[in-house]
Amino acid sequence: MNRIRKFFAGLLALIMPLAGGCARANQSDSQTGFEMHVIDVGKADCILIKCDGEYMLVDTGLKDSEDAIRAYLKAQNVTEFNYVVATHPDKDHIGGMPWILSDYKVGQALVCPLEEDSKPYMRMMAALSAEGTNTAYPKAGDEFTLGGASITVMSPTDALVATEDENECSIVMMIQYGEKRFLLMGDAQEMAEEWLIKSDYNLNADVIKIGHHGSDKSTSPIFLNMVKPEYAAISCGYSDKDNYPADSTIETLNSAGVKVLRTDEDGTIVFRSDGQSIEVSTAGK
Repeated sequence: MNRIRKFFAGLLALIMPLAGGCARANQSDSQTGFEMHVIDVGKADCILIKCDGEYMLVDTGLKDSEDAIRAYLKAQNVTEFNYVVATHPDKDHIGGMPWILSDYKVGQALVCPLEEDSKPYMRMMAALSAEGTNTAYPKAGDEFTLGGASITVMSPTDALVATEDENECSIVMMIQYGEKRFLLMGDAQEMAEEWLIKSDYNLNADVIKIGHHGSDKSTSPIFLNMVKPEYAAISCGYSDKDNYPADSTIETLNSAGVKVLRTDEDGTIVFRSDGQSIEVSTAGK
């Protein structure tokens, strides 16, 4: 896979040199405030972040989710993104990357450092090359901004990438807007949580997007006690293979007094904040 990475990196270098920052979106610059939309895409992830007129898409759902995501973005008047994030190579997180990159202006793509020999991953890499998208591979410690929000990448580390576990290599981000904090876990589970617990990061967050659709290997009581969220959002749906979210995860959240919202029951979940307070709305089902 190193040869694959070098091949695409070479093409990117010919098409568009990497820039240190991200082009600012020119749309809706007069808008202020922060919004996090956990879009209902079944057992997959697609999260729209809107902040002070700038836009980030975290994961793009399955390829089959295109119509639903396209309609939602149109309803939100989104025409371009400052950032598009591929938290890890699983198809339910990167399936829509080719059409997103083709149909929207993207300032920068932030891609999980783990390579994978799979068709969804190869299609994503080919699309990044074809569109000449400025691409970075963030790891723990990287920081950037979106509008007035500061964003810290807390995971993965080199050690987690070395495990070659797609879920544990997820890009984990803490977004802070004013006094409010939002922790996005991708599909990170027990290994990534153990690293975060031992790290020097402040894990406290008002909202957590639960890792791996609420699997029984995510959201340990010790980890949750360090985050101390008021709200938990779970992007999940029916699966023939898996039962998500796991009963044990829901019990852990309920025992901690966390307000649980899940897309399979509540539809799309939207958190809005002015930096001082948070309002929540759901589409309902």
